[in-house]
Amino acid sequence: AHELNNPASAAARSAAVLRDLDESRWNALDALLAGGVPPAALGGLVSVVSGLPDARPPALGALEAADRESEILDRLEQAGLTDSSETAYAICEAGLDAAFVDRIEEAVGREHLESALGFTTACLGSRSVLEELRTATDRIAELVGAVKQYSYLDQAPRQEVDIHEGIESTVTVLSHKLRETDISVERSFDPDLPRVDASGGELNQLWTNLVDNAIDAVGSRGTIWLRTRRQGAYVIVEIADDGPGIPEEQQSRIFDPFFTTKEIGQGTGLGLYLSQRIVLQHRGELFLKSEPGETCFQVRLPVRAAE
Repeated sequence: AHELNNPASAAARSAAVLRDLDESRWNALDALLAGGVPPAALGGLVSVVSGLPDARPPALGALEAADRESEILDRLEQAGLTDSSETAYAICEAGLDAAFVDRIEEAVGREHLESALGFTTACLGSRSVLEELRTATDRIAELVGAVKQYSYLDQAPRQEVDIHEGIESTVTVLSHKLRETDISVERSFDPDLPRVDASGGELNQLWTNLVDNAIDAVGSRGTIWLRTRRQGAYVIVEIADDGPGIPEEQQSRIFDPFFTTKEIGQGTGLGLYLSQRIVLQHRGELFLKSEPGETCFQVRLPVRAAE
């Protein structure tokens, strides 16, 4: 139940960001109208923005995203726009590239480009935040259901669970913590990974505990790796980070209830204890390997539940 704090905080933050984006969109529209943008040009702008696909684009690697953002920023500077790093980031985050700036300029002309991009990036941001808000509220509903499941563990519903989908939704729910850092999340997913016969709500709680711990361990800068692969009748999931590691003398107690390596008031000591319980209930195994600069939690789950 304590994990409800993560999606609840994400939902509250998303609502606040959405309010600011809505104000920015109206301000940009006022600027366009005050600048005398022709109705046909305004219609063209709306067509470009509304014609973008709804599907969330695949996440780029850190280096690829940095290169694309730099290209977009160069294109904006060529158009005479300065201090446009936030605009470049928003366009890149939406899965678009410098060619998108060309389309906006073709629609409204260079004289209206800055205001048009303000309107566009506010719309792109709203789409992204609305998806985060939907994910967070869905997660709250899942966790409320999971609380009920914990009361009747032997009756918990099982289904074929997409591991990658659960991990990605967890990263989305925790994105409010990642935004405030320079943490890079690297994925190495097996495209042929089978679905697992499991309780989806409980596995999502497991991923939340492990990813949240990795974020706290890394601090303000570092890398988190999310890896999956199949090994015979089992699925292997690894969540690793390049934080300072867990002291060897503490590793034997890491799954004990109420034991925490965090400072007083920052951890309950229940996250890893509950994570191990979830894995054991699925007849799997949870392993820890840690040294300075490399900590890895490995989850081993059977593809099919025991008969």
